[in-house]
Order: sequence, then structure tokens, then C-alpha cells
Amino acid sequence: MKRICFILLSLVLIVGCAKEEFHLREDVSVTEEAESGDFDISAYEFVIDAVSEPGTKLTTSGAWQGGDVIYICVDGDADNVYKLEYSADNSVFYLYDVAGSSRVGFKDSGSVAGLHASSANLSLKSGTFAGSLNGDVVYTKSGSYTKSGKTITITMNLSQRPVSLVKISGAAGACYVENMKENYTSLLSLLDMSFDPSSAASSYVYDSASKTSYCYGVLPDDGILHLRYTGGDRKVFYRNSAVTALGPGEMTTIAGPETAPSDWMETIDFEHYETGNVITYMSSAKAAPLNLVITGDGFTVYDMKPEGTFYARAKYAVDELFKVEPFKTYKNYFNVYFIPAISNQRGADIGNTKKDTYFDTGWESGTSYSTMASSTGRSTAYNFFASHTPGYEASRTFGIVLCNESTYGAICYWDAPVLCYASVALNSSWTAPRSLAWSGNWDGDVKEAGYCRGDYSNLVLHELGGHGIGRLSDEYPSYNFSSWTVQAEQARGFSRNLSVGNTGTPWDSFKAAILAAGGYATGNAGIGEYECKNDIYRADFQGTMIDNRKTFGVWSRYLIAERIHSVAGESYSYDQFISEVPKQVYDDVWKSSRGASVRMVDEEELTFVPMPASPR
Repeated sequence: MKRICFILLSLVLIVGCAKEEFHLREDVSVTEEAESGDFDISAYEFVIDAVSEPGTKLTTSGAWQGGDVIYICVDGDADNVYKLEYSADNSVFYLYDVAGSSRVGFKDSGSVAGLHASSANLSLKSGTFAGSLNGDVVYTKSGSYTKSGKTITITMNLSQRPVSLVKISGAAGACYVENMKENYTSLLSLLDMSFDPSSAASSYVYDSASKTSYCYGVLPDDGILHLRYTGGDRKVFYRNSAVTALGPGEMTTIAGPETAPSDWMETIDFEHYETGNVITYMSSAKAAPLNLVITGDGFTVYDMKPEGTFYARAKYAVDELFKVEPFKTYKNYFNVYFIPAISNQRGADIGNTKKDTYFDTGWESGTSYSTMASSTGRSTAYNFFASHTPGYEASRTFGIVLCNESTYGAICYWDAPVLCYASVALNSSWTAPRSLAWSGNWDGDVKEAGYCRGDYSNLVLHELGGHGIGRLSDEYPSYNFSSWTVQAEQARGFSRNLSVGNTGTPWDSFKAAILAAGGYATGNAGIGEYECKNDIYRADFQGTMIDNRKTFGVWSRYLIAERIHSVAGESYSYDQFISEVPKQVYDDVWKSSRGASVRMVDEEELTFVPMPASPR
């Protein structure tokens, strides 16, 4: 493509017409030497008479602007093509020789086909001048030229348009109508103005200043627009009411989803899990396995992509659970299902700040630990597990709702079916040596070394693994224990990890079996009687039920293993436990800081909230 230089001789100003047309006429002479061929373009002056009717150039002011381009094909010859580019500085069209036109040139008179688009990329391809267009497309097949001496006058009325225009006002970002029947973004031939109406590309121009998208094409037969955003979340909006039919060159303006949300329905354009879909993560061959079901609250459809946020959160919680004994040994007793529940908003209710979530999970009094999960949400969760769990039986179902909120919190309702809640706090679940747990004294070497930092998998282990499956009570000394409560719970088969008094404990015979087998130490003291508070004792010096560390004491491990076998319809014994369940004395997660390599999101995405109360 070679540029020809010009010297401006005169300028004819805009002339008003009956149709309020405007003409820009440029008288131009060429100073470059003649090119080889029959036609010497440098010997001629040109007058360009380009007409544009009001409303034709809808993305501009209506007058020609700097950079506007007109392609012309002369005398129906695909090899005789020029490009005219408007210069606002000089108010002239400059001429480009784009297809060897100086070797063909202009006769005494003839025809001109001309085309203008908001943007165009055209070139000679296989002998045909064609390419891609975008935005507004206007053209004429019936332009003309005349030669008088050394002056060539080109006249065009660029008023034909193959497309309609839909202006989307108040659009927060670049968007376009994806279901225009024909977009006319592919020009097949400048010679006869033929277009490929099946072109996949959508034609639009976004004006960020006015927040308006100009969408060009032929409307669908039903007039229902599918509007797609090009950036951020890949949203698609469907207009509920039809747009009035438009012909070529006609336009309409409608309010976008941000300014008229009731006129639009929102959906998405990617593969995702729907509410109630069952993702089978693990299957058991047992006749009556335990069904471990994980769902989530405050996860939107954008979190429900395969391998997306919900899946990752659920997988991490389960994988960490089965690293801990006795779950590691008896992993084959579990079916594990991830069952999505799509919320309209991320997060949870925090006091008076409400979020639109599936299970209505939240903290009714700010971030008070004890107020997590509303009664409405619990009822919805129970029905959800009953409706969607394969082979549902309440006595074999252990469900947990992962709340997509970083505020620390977890709770368990341990009657069948088991229902637990846990926020997905990544770095605000504190685990620490017993002497520091819940004391508020987080200073010193332990905190500085990062030893007391855990994540929501610690909560899942405590709530679902300890309370839900093992039927274990909390063991931390700050809890306001009552001997009457402990005895009442033990009468129902719960809280057997505790004892009222330190003699005649539920673990006396187990302790004897352990000692007869040569010992099965846990922590730095082994099985014994360690006072919690108010003459309530526990069997283990340390463990998950005290401070969320990822190690259960040996008696708690036995109770969990026994419970797994009981739900599965199998008997269990001390000897079986001693022979099958390896010793797990230390918690590696507790011993070292959780570094960046194991965090699931960047820490700046979280609101760090110190543990407000002991877990229950």
C-alpha cells in the first residue's frame, strides 16, 4: 500500500440540502511522479463529493472525522481500488493506492462502488478486495465519476446500510447482541458489496464515555435479545420483552441490565454444576456405607465451574479429613458426595448485613460464634440433604455446609442426620498447645513461629469428624461443663470421651487393653484422666476436641472408629483397633506454619478475624 502526497488547492464548505445532507468537497492535486502504466494518477486533480445522510454515521458526530476511511472500486474492476482516508487537520481525503489502481485508473466517466465502516481491514485476497468490518457499515453501489480535463470528480451517496442498530444505554462495560441473525462483519467483495451474513463475529462499538454499546446487525425473528458482556464474568442477559422489528438503517435505544434489571434475565455461558447435581468424589463397596455430603452456602454460579472454588473447597476439606486417623484407615467405609447449592451472592449474613444465599447461613449477632446458622437455614439444609443424597438414610448421612465467608465459625447439630456448618476461613482458625488454647495469650514463641495457625479443614475435622461422626464432646477447660449434661448425653450414646469424676471412666477397660498391648501413647502423657473443669475429665492430654489440632487422642480415635463400624452395621473391638489403626502422636500442621504454598487464596482476600470464642 503506497501513500500519495497532496497539495490542497481549495475547500468547498458544507452545503445544506433539502434532506439536510452535507457535502465535503476537496480539490486536490498530486505532485508525485507518475507510476508506470497507462494511467498517470499524478497528473490529475480530484474532487471528492461524499454524501452522508443524517443518522447514517450513528457512532460519530455525523460529519467526517479524522481517520474515517472510504474504500472505492472503480468501473466494476476488482483491480481498480482506492482507499480514501479523511484528515481532520486539513479537511481533505488522502488517497491510497491499494490494488494497483494507478495502472488501471479512470476513464472519461464511469461507476464507483464505495463503502465506509466504523472500522475496516480490507485487502486484495485471491483477486477479490474483501476483509473484516465492524460497527456501522454504509455503502453505495451507484456512485459515479466524471473526468473533465485534468479534474476527476467522484460522487457518492453513502446512504445504504445492510444493518439495523440497537443502542444499549447505561452499559457498565463493552457488550454486544450475540444473536443478531446477520452481523455483516465479513465483506466478501467490495465490487458487488456482498457480505457473509453467517459471520460468527458480532459487530459492536462501545463508547466508555457515554456507557453505550452500539450493536449492528439484523435482529432475531422473535426480537428477544441475548446481550453478552465481553469482560469480567462472562455474563449473558436475555431481554424478557421483544424489541420492535427494525429494517436496514433503522435503530432503537434500550436500557441495559444495569439501568433496567427487570427487563433482563441473567445467565452465564460456561459449564457449571447446577443446584442438586451430585458429584461423587468417593465410593464405598460396603453394604451400608456412611454418606459424607458436602454442600456450600454463599457460592454463586461463577464458583460452580468444574474444578472451581466450591469444588476446591470441598475437596480440600475431605482430603484433609482423611489424612487423620482413624479416618485414614477406614476411608473405604465412606461415600463422599459434593452437592452444589447456588446462591445469588457470595458470603453470609453478618448481623444486619444480609446476603442472598441458598441456606441463609450467617451470624445473627455480628460475628458472635454462638449465633452461626439460622433456624430457617437449618430446615432448608435438612431438606436439601434428604432430597439430593443418593440412597439417603438419616442415620447414615453426615452433612456439612461450607459457608463461603472468612469470619471464623463452625457448629454441629449431631442428631441424625448430622448437620455441620463451617466457614471457609483459611488463616484464622487457631490451634495451639493446650496451655494457650482459648486463653487470649497469643504472644510469645508459639504465635511468632506461626504454630497456632490453621484453616477451615481444622474446623471440619473438629465439627464433622469429632462431633458429627464420633459423637465427641468438646474438651477445652474454658467450657462451662455440667455433670448433669454430660450424663444425659452419655445416656443417649454421646460424650463418651468425657467422664464425671476420674474413677470408673468410660475408658477404663480400653486403657487396660492399651496397656496390656504395650502402650499406645498419645501426646506427651498418654491415656489417662485429665481434668477439664467442674470435675469433668477427658482421656487424652491433647487432641482435636481441645484445640482443633489435626490429631485425635487415642480414646477419641477408638470412639470414632467404633462409630464408623456401628453405622456400617459391623461390630468392633479394642483388639481390632490396636491392630488396625496406626499411632498418630503428632500433628505436623500444628508444628509448622501454613505457608503460601498451601493457601488456597491470597491472604489479602480474607478478613482476618481472631477466634471470638471456643468451638462447640
